[in-house]
Amino acid sequence: MHKLTGNQDAVLKVLQQTIFHLGRERGGGKDAAKRVGMKSLGVKSELQWTKQRDAAIDVLQRAYEREQDKAILLRTADLSAVPSESALKDWYMPRDRTLAVFQAAMDEYIDLKMQQSAAGQKTTKGKSAKKTLPAESVDAAFGSEPDISWFIKPTSKSAGDEALKFAGFDQFDNLDPGWIEVIWEKAKSLLRGKATFITHQSPTDFRFETVDKPNVVIALVSDWGGGNAAAIEVGAQIKARNPDHVIHLGDVYYAGTKREIQNRFLNLWDFWSTPATAGRSFALNSNHEMYGGGHGYFKTTLKALKQPASYFNFGNQHWRFIGLDTGYVDHDLNDEQLEWLKAQMTGSAKKVLLSHHQPFSAFAGGDPGAKLRARVEPLFDKIHGWFWGHEHICVAYGQHLGIKGRCIGHGCIPYETPNAPSNNVPVSWLNDRKQPNGRGIHGFALLTLSGANLQIDYIDQDGTTAFSESF
Repeated sequence: MHKLTGNQDAVLKVLQQTIFHLGRERGGGKDAAKRVGMKSLGVKSELQWTKQRDAAIDVLQRAYEREQDKAILLRTADLSAVPSESALKDWYMPRDRTLAVFQAAMDEYIDLKMQQSAAGQKTTKGKSAKKTLPAESVDAAFGSEPDISWFIKPTSKSAGDEALKFAGFDQFDNLDPGWIEVIWEKAKSLLRGKATFITHQSPTDFRFETVDKPNVVIALVSDWGGGNAAAIEVGAQIKARNPDHVIHLGDVYYAGTKREIQNRFLNLWDFWSTPATAGRSFALNSNHEMYGGGHGYFKTTLKALKQPASYFNFGNQHWRFIGLDTGYVDHDLNDEQLEWLKAQMTGSAKKVLLSHHQPFSAFAGGDPGAKLRARVEPLFDKIHGWFWGHEHICVAYGQHLGIKGRCIGHGCIPYETPNAPSNNVPVSWLNDRKQPNGRGIHGFALLTLSGANLQIDYIDQDGTTAFSESF
């Protein structure tokens, strides 16, 4: 993730300029936006093109207007008590599908421009390097940080409309050809529907057993798919513990595109010599994966991990970890999963749910877990614990609604540790350790199963065990 795509003002400025220039056709063969757009969208007639173009511009424009309204508040509000939004001070991460896809397009284009320029190649969408370095390393190696001029190309002509110039536009400027191709490819993803949800055929489907040994070690990490320095440090700490299984609770940024999943998740998912063994690791679906329609997650992540579906039951005779997909229907479960979940509540093993979204929170504004909680509440007496991410903090809750809740969403995204709980959900422990830059520390949870005993260590990116508990 490059600095430019984490800058709210820059993203909105590029979005505004892109909307303006995509909507101003010049006519004739020189109109690269139209020519490339028709090819990317697979349309041949003028009527089809007009409809698709206007639909894409409308989606982008509505996202821009939503963020303009929000931007005024975010520049002035004290967000330290709202960790899900506090990252916006350091890194722009709106929970908006269109903006996430747009940021993914910007990141992809910057990567391509840097890598291909370094190789002396012309910048087009085309072929990128198989393995992408962290954006910080690429920026440093390139010698100059990207700016808006990489996307909008001034021409030598002088503008003839002073009103447009005053508003920050030049009618003779144009979009960079490489950017046109990338943005129309991403616009296509905004106009298509969701990936197909994979549903069980039997209540015993998607059930896996842990490795057969006295002590089984499982690493849980969430909100880790950033491919940044923090993600790499957390990944190194996971690998150093040599876990038997690793489970990601979701979020590959910005929009879970195939390219982002490959570069920011799978290329770093190297915790053992054979990661593509079914049952060795799992990854949950989330809101950021679904911003891209879930196509990258369902077609790339699941295939790479040999995971049959976005939900599963994993464990042994003492403990069962039940992963749920709360992203396909945002912050909720569909009926198929709920039916399957009810069938998993048999047997004497203690049940621990895993999800991306939270059923409750002591820090998020409002009650974002209400829908999910309502779905699962009839089963609360059968649930021993619940781990989730989404909020970029690490907190162990006191017994609440009969459940031991744990949030471990501090995998790699910058955040500020909250000041105090904002509602009545009891907090037993909050990881308030800070990095040298003053922001919250990143980390993961390491679970050790020894028969009926479960030990949990919360390990930070510097290797410190911040907290331990018996579950």
